[in-house]
Amino acid sequence: MVMARFRLAAALLSAALPALGAAAAHPVRVCDVLRKPEEYAGKAMLVLGRLSSRESGRFLGEERCSDQGKPVLLELHPDRQAGPLPDGSIDVDRAAVEHDIAEMKKSTALHTFPFGSGEYDRWAIVYGRVEIPTANTKPASDRYAGKIVLRSDSLVIFLNDQ
Repeated sequence: MVMARFRLAAALLSAALPALGAAAAHPVRVCDVLRKPEEYAGKAMLVLGRLSSRESGRFLGEERCSDQGKPVLLELHPDRQAGPLPDGSIDVDRAAVEHDIAEMKKSTALHTFPFGSGEYDRWAIVYGRVEIPTANTKPASDRYAGKIVLRSDSLVIFLNDQ
């Protein structure tokens, strides 16, 4: 179960970010974005997944989607000019997020390392514009299925479970 730090992060998110509407927002899982790219590509939205920080960069992903056996990754691409900003405060549907994290844990784990900090992998919600390569565009790397363009790191909400 997602603990108090998630609730605090969600409260800070609600207070700090502009509104998406009266109803609580249900972030979309990375696998869902990639199952229906035509529905999400080019849209600014909340995306939920495992946020990983590596020497090569940061990405949001899931290890396996039910229809794929390989990791599905969206590269985080900060862009202070072109990254979208929400236009009101965001109220996150906490119950939906807790349910989605429980489902993701069945196929996706947070990696642990024998050295340093455990902060390399964390559950997170990212607000940004989803960009998925089409048949006419080539992805920047074969490693990533697309990217999330975000305005700043303040639009990344870390969720802790313990």
